[in-house]
Amino acid sequence: MVHCGRCLPEGVMALAVKMMSGIPYSCYVHGEDVTTAADSREYSWLVRRVLYQARYVIANSHNTARILGEDWGVSSARIVVLHPGVDTQRFIPSKRDSRIRNALGWHDRRVLLTVGRLQLRKGHDRMILALRTIRETVPDVLYAIAGDGEERTALEDLVARQGLGDHVQFLGEVGDDRLVQCYQQCDLFVLPNRQVGRDIEGFGMVLLEAQSCGKPVIAGASGGTAETMQAGETGYVVPCEQPGDLAAIVAELLLDPDRRTRMGESARSWVVEQFDWEVQSAQVAALFEAKSIGPVLEAAAT
Repeated sequence: MVHCGRCLPEGVMALAVKMMSGIPYSCYVHGEDVTTAADSREYSWLVRRVLYQARYVIANSHNTARILGEDWGVSSARIVVLHPGVDTQRFIPSKRDSRIRNALGWHDRRVLLTVGRLQLRKGHDRMILALRTIRETVPDVLYAIAGDGEERTALEDLVARQGLGDHVQFLGEVGDDRLVQCYQQCDLFVLPNRQVGRDIEGFGMVLLEAQSCGKPVIAGASGGTAETMQAGETGYVVPCEQPGDLAAIVAELLLDPDRRTRMGESARSWVVEQFDWEVQSAQVAALFEAKSIGPVLEAAAT
């Protein structure tokens, strides 16, 4: 069996292979890849052909599975939900380190962190607007943004208009080791995502990485982010279309270090138990066997 990372373009290649050789394929779907394809007649046609011919469609979240069924007509019998995993031996908790925090420019400030490409759906602008309220009760708050992208200039302009130059830090792209340090040394992780047109956050790997480092998380009530956490125990899901609810929960957590510590400890345990790669590999074997993919693989090999 051929495994395709996405419908486009990999799925088209697998479809061609199947037509020529009869070898079946399964296709992994991430959420935003199929929702954004729906804006194009040509892409929609290709995606439908790929999904229709796939032996199995592997969704990264139950929300993505719902989209596949409701919007693309994929039978639930052909959908497997398989959440992404995380390397819990690399993303590990660490004590507060003044040397690293000073090098990052964070010092003793309370730091919010977002990691990801600078795209509208990630909601960096919502967090920036929420800072106006947060700094009233947490005057030393700093919002650190790791990543780069097409919204960088617009976000910098927003920071300037809001007079928040002392409260927002653009780290740009950071190396792997520095990224882990950012997770470890921040006080709270936020991914204030929202749906923009058809563009959604399919799952939210960064939410797993932050929790694996022992940090509580906050995410927008859109896409599959709720499936990354235990709501109320390891993080919170809030509507982020407007900054009010986001500002309230962020300020509340920043002012309660003991609560953050408890949530961070629960977050680490949750991710190790549910999303560690060893756990995930066992789930893969069980899911594929349950869906009779094993016999399909054997038949294809012969």
